[in-house]
Amino acid sequence: MDLKDNIEKLYWDEKSDPAAIEGWLMEHSDDPEADRQLRALLDNTSPTDAGKADEAFGAFISNTGMKPRQSAWKRAFNISTKVAAALCLPLLVLAVFLYRHSQKPQTEWLQFSTSYGESRNLTLADGTTIKVGACTKIIYPDRFDSDERKIFMTGEACFDVAKDPEHKFVISTGDFDVTVHGTRFNLRSFPESTEDELALMEGSVSMHFTASGKSLSVSPGEMVRYNKLSEDFSCRTFSVNYYEEAIRQDGLIFNDSRLGDIVTQLAKRFEQQIIIEDSKVADERYFASFINNESLDEILSVLNTRNHLKIVKEESIIRIYKRK
Repeated sequence: MDLKDNIEKLYWDEKSDPAAIEGWLMEHSDDPEADRQLRALLDNTSPTDAGKADEAFGAFISNTGMKPRQSAWKRAFNISTKVAAALCLPLLVLAVFLYRHSQKPQTEWLQFSTSYGESRNLTLADGTTIKVGACTKIIYPDRFDSDERKIFMTGEACFDVAKDPEHKFVISTGDFDVTVHGTRFNLRSFPESTEDELALMEGSVSMHFTASGKSLSVSPGEMVRYNKLSEDFSCRTFSVNYYEEAIRQDGLIFNDSRLGDIVTQLAKRFEQQIIIEDSKVADERYFASFINNESLDEILSVLNTRNHLKIVKEESIIRIYKRK
């Protein structure tokens, strides 16, 4: 289909009546290729005589006899003086574009967030289900109208993405994008953490890192950790069955994790301010899991099995020092 030829024929053919033009517009209202060509034609337009442009656009309205929502036509009329080339054709393209989009409900972006100690479930319009952890924010559309299903996230969440090979699913954290077609994985990306983490349980995903421009493909049973300071990433394996069980139990798993990042997660889970007073202590790494609804005191006690930490509890703050 050549959109430009079709539009020109309908517009310039004296035998074409308004019904034919309107029928063509409605027939292609949801055609991705038509949308692509419309955008391409608009991108290639250039300014021209304002008076003639308005006159040509007015003629198109009259010739088609269509009456979509007035706001769309008013918007098109205001823009028409800025996006015209070859007079009638670009204005016609603009009118088609705005007419089509005026007939569709506008996408509404929504925000889903959790507070300290809270875990909730979210289902997106495509059927994707998300188990959202504490202190997490997800921004998502009420519908997916484009070729890409994109959302934005900070915090931690477990995704079960609905399969749709023709519409890739993308999660943007700011530091990197995760692209999937239908899979299950856990993603952790808190703004204040030094390291972000993705653990893939089923399917396949790719990660694209914003700062370095590097990309990485991830397989089931692989955990990717991204260091925001070095802008580098590492990959290790993990037990998928055990990890999934921990998620079902709303548990915690730390796989070679920095104590500083562990404390960040614990603070959000238990709504407790925790401060590590020694940077070397914050960089210590731990392997630990808690799936039996352990308390904060119990978790800190396990992390301090070697008794090398001094944990001081004040009224509203827990401070962690290296024991001398």
